[in-house]
Amino acid sequence: MAAQLRHSCKGFFPPTSGSSNNTEIPALANVVNGSVLESPLGGYQYPPILTPTFRDPTSVYLAGQVNCEAYVASFAQWLGTNEVLAMNAASASFYARIYRLALQGVFVRESVSFFNSYAIYEYLNYQYIHNSTFREVISMEEVMYARFLASQWVSAANGNVNTNGTLDAQDRMILHVAGRTMARLIVSAFETNYGTDGASNKLTMAFGSHEPIMSFALLSGLASNGQSNFYSLPNPGSSMIFELFSMESGNSSRAYPSQTDLMVRFLFRNGTNEPFISYPLFSQAPSQPGIPYQAFKNDMVDIMMGVSQWCLACGSDSTVFCPAYVPNFGGTLRSGSRSLKPAVAGVIGAVVTLAVTALAGALVWWLFGLRLHRSITRRKPDLGGFKGGDKLASDPDLLSWKGNKPENVIVSIGKGNTDASNSAAARGHERAGSWEMRSKLTSAAADNSNANANNGSTRVRRSFDDDDITVIHSTEPVKVYEHV
Repeated sequence: MAAQLRHSCKGFFPPTSGSSNNTEIPALANVVNGSVLESPLGGYQYPPILTPTFRDPTSVYLAGQVNCEAYVASFAQWLGTNEVLAMNAASASFYARIYRLALQGVFVRESVSFFNSYAIYEYLNYQYIHNSTFREVISMEEVMYARFLASQWVSAANGNVNTNGTLDAQDRMILHVAGRTMARLIVSAFETNYGTDGASNKLTMAFGSHEPIMSFALLSGLASNGQSNFYSLPNPGSSMIFELFSMESGNSSRAYPSQTDLMVRFLFRNGTNEPFISYPLFSQAPSQPGIPYQAFKNDMVDIMMGVSQWCLACGSDSTVFCPAYVPNFGGTLRSGSRSLKPAVAGVIGAVVTLAVTALAGALVWWLFGLRLHRSITRRKPDLGGFKGGDKLASDPDLLSWKGNKPENVIVSIGKGNTDASNSAAARGHERAGSWEMRSKLTSAAADNSNANANNGSTRVRRSFDDDDITVIHSTEPVKVYEHV
């Protein structure tokens, strides 16, 4: 649609010489020598076209009912009224017949009722226009009756409700939210044009759905007993025109008219094949050419709604732009918000309680250093060293034993001593000497010289693994072994 609109705007904005197509700061295209940098193709003009998403605050002006939580709550409250139940019961036989004729396999049987009247009419109307076989099953009268039921639904969804006090004034006004936000867009465009003396916003076009049209028709008094067509769904391609003009002669002055001379005229075309027809706004006399601009603006101010007001009234937490328009939006009391149902409130409370409990447990865990660990029993290897558990041939100075190693090993050496003390020398791991710096004495002589006379030719040898170095003054110092 944006591409088609850009091409269709060529007629509104033809190429013009001396134009830089700079809509923000025209002076940027002015050169020092006084010339202007002209845009390509002989001054081709590119009109600014905006296609906002629902994350853009501009989308509120085109579809104010979308993402409005208060609107959904008020409409859901209306669905339970006697008015809706009566219309649903009155149309039940019609929808049952239509389902048997044309809707089997397309809609679920439970969904074919007044509550889904708009979608059913859209399908019937499309099939009747484009499917010749369908016209043999469904008549035009049945399609028009489906349109009548859909118009009742859409009109009520945009504020035309008769609830006999079920909905208060605030609820009824929030149902008009689509028309109220569109009214703000219209006034903003006129005010910009007036503030720039007609230099900006000469033409503003907006494209949306049927909700803003029907809602504004109810707010502005267009929908009335004398103009019942505004209660019905607009045909595809319908257009609303708000024209700002003055009654001054074009030759009297080229200056922008004063505000007292400005007037607003409203025209409506119900479909692409219909002519534009002028209608009075806000109960003005039909004979008048238009409504004075100041009176029009005052009436529009009473019904219009800006982005900040929309955020407060709708209470929509799903939008990303409301915090920028309303300070402390998360903690602000929204006038359009509704209290939660007990079941929903209970679920939310349970979730919050679990979250707080989990957070408190994590905090205690972190403060007091609680840890979860798994106890793993490891079997100590019985390796005596990097050479294994047994004495090898390359370890002549290593005494080895099988089993646990004692703290101290007592070795008893004596003449002819063959008792149990002599067998202790065969157990344990103990270095008996050093092959790098070997003593000249034989092992037997060294043992005899190191024996203590006071203990019966026995001596105590400290374990090889003992950290303290024992100095024995009675032994002969280590001598360097020299050999040729």
